[in-house]
Amino acid sequence: MHYYFFRHFKMSLFKQIGRAGIKKEQLTIALEPEAASMYCRHVPVDTAVDADDVTIAQFPEGTKYMILDAGGGTIDITVHEVQDENTLREVVAANGGGWGGIMVDKAFEDFLKELAGKDVFEQFKVQETEDWLCLQREFEVKKREIRINSARRILMHLPASFVELCEKERKLCFTDIIALTRYAELVEIKRDKIKISKIVFFYLFGDPTEKTVMYVKRILNYNETKDIKAILMVGGFSESPLLQHAVKEAFPEEKVLIPSNPSSTVLRGALMFGHNPECITERILKYTYGVNTTMPFKAWRHPIEKKSGHGRWGPM
Repeated sequence: MHYYFFRHFKMSLFKQIGRAGIKKEQLTIALEPEAASMYCRHVPVDTAVDADDVTIAQFPEGTKYMILDAGGGTIDITVHEVQDENTLREVVAANGGGWGGIMVDKAFEDFLKELAGKDVFEQFKVQETEDWLCLQREFEVKKREIRINSARRILMHLPASFVELCEKERKLCFTDIIALTRYAELVEIKRDKIKISKIVFFYLFGDPTEKTVMYVKRILNYNETKDIKAILMVGGFSESPLLQHAVKEAFPEEKVLIPSNPSSTVLRGALMFGHNPECITERILKYTYGVNTTMPFKAWRHPIEKKSGHGRWGPM
């Protein structure tokens, strides 16, 4: 069944590629952690976020480091080992889960639902789609800006259509609506602006940040990863100062490296990988597959407890 799924996926992929006018012979599939690692092996020191003059390009042969690819949808973690100046080997296959940046977006939606009510919020998304998209874009900016030492309250524009719809459907002033929620002391309305306590923002980041840190700890407990020298953070969600702080605080003994444009690291690395696909000398399969085989049962040779209940065939 797994083989059929892979074959079906591969056929569908090549079919879509054909529709795009790309020949199979001209296509190379690059794995995201490998592409990110490839790019950062060539990043100069002065383009890193950290002030310390350290990059993975300086690591000698045999050095192991972790790639933490924090994207919008998923968190993917793998470990590479430097082979020589231009090649790497995979030590731990890519692991992770669906707790990327969109979990913060989902938490923000739940926050608005609690303020307005689920039905009112869903109505706002449908009737005032443009205002909802503007609110999403502004929140995306705040996600990348908020830090541990940010101002006590975060200021955001709140669409008038959202406030008007809440007051119309709930038959209350919006300030009174907020007073009925658990955010009464944490949210303040000023004309068309909403001031949200940074405690609320920390809460929005809590679940994905905690799961990411826990999973990194799990990988670091592997025998193969005992001597890791650094954690390389890439992907759009890695631009979040809160996630960066959580990783650095949880792993003070590890050097955390962040390129200046973590969201485009995979794309840039994929271009490099296309020119040198042999740079990865060894990979670890996440799954292995086998087939069950049997042989004729022979009473004089095989233990009776090993005999299968199906006819005269027993396990090999």
